[in-house]
Amino acid sequence: MQGFPGEFRKDGSVLLVKSHLLMELTSNFVQFDSVVLLIRNPRDSILATVNIIYALNLESERNVSEEVFNNIHDAVAPPSMFEEFGDDWSHLVTLLLKEWTKLYTDWLTKYHRPMHVVFYENLIEDTRNELQAILDFLNVTVSLWDITCAIDRKNDLDNLFRHVKKYKYFNPITKDMYKKLELAQNRVYDLIK
Repeated sequence: MQGFPGEFRKDGSVLLVKSHLLMELTSNFVQFDSVVLLIRNPRDSILATVNIIYALNLESERNVSEEVFNNIHDAVAPPSMFEEFGDDWSHLVTLLLKEWTKLYTDWLTKYHRPMHVVFYENLIEDTRNELQAILDFLNVTVSLWDITCAIDRKNDLDNLFRHVKKYKYFNPITKDMYKKLELAQNRVYDLIK
């Protein structure tokens, strides 16, 4: 399945290798000199995961080939999917929140080489400065044209994935869930030095 540009590359042609894996699993197949840890807030991370689950279900139900359904990132779970979860929705949120917490806690406490933490929301809001900070951390110099090109590409992706607001009045997160999300987020953010 095709992902974002440069995703799944391990041939040295990209500055960063994207992974959603725990540190131990990632380090088993790739050695890193340093890490840029991208942290997305747990609410949006969980909803993005549900969107991917929905996309994978669509793919298997429809037996859609990779050529036709070439990007799992462009599907949005409809409100009816959350209704189908029923009481299991709360359990799924708890499970995904535990995974979110473990992922970041592991990287923040067990990785002992240089690390630069980037918050996804800051990257979206202030792309130019966040990219520059990442490049500075990696000790990479690029031209103004390269930065402008990356931002233009980001804008193309923003337009491509604008569907994120498709159900903007639907929020499947309950007050109790928000409390749990906030506690987990604070625990992880407190680990950032």
